[in-house]
Amino acid sequence: MTRPLFAPLEQTSRDVVVVGVSYSECSRGAIVFGADEAYRRGAALRLVQACEPPEQDSTQSGLDTLAMMIHAEYPWLPVITCARPGRAEEVLLQESAQATLMVLGSQECQALAGAAACPVIRIQHRHEALA
Repeated sequence: MTRPLFAPLEQTSRDVVVVGVSYSECSRGAIVFGADEAYRRGAALRLVQACEPPEQDSTQSGLDTLAMMIHAEYPWLPVITCARPGRAEEVLLQESAQATLMVLGSQECQALAGAAACPVIRIQHRHEALA
């Protein structure tokens, strides 16, 4: 299920910053960084979360709420939400084919960096950087 929120009429498929969402501490940092980077690049922000099929509607609802919060901070930033059934690694790998950049928390899919079709930025939790 994909739902564009606040998206412009003309947007090329490659002008997208994809953020993997898991609601972990690292994921929150990735969301903030991804929104900043998408805004700076003039790209859309695509929030993606893998889920089990029975949870797809509730996952989509959570992503839509998150998109509205981002829109409050970045009113001109096109935000797209996507709850996709499947394993996170597979879903994000597929999403990378349509992205300019992918931003992940350090706990989400570390192996993706080498296999993704776009550059991947991994955001660490502050305590991880000190370890």
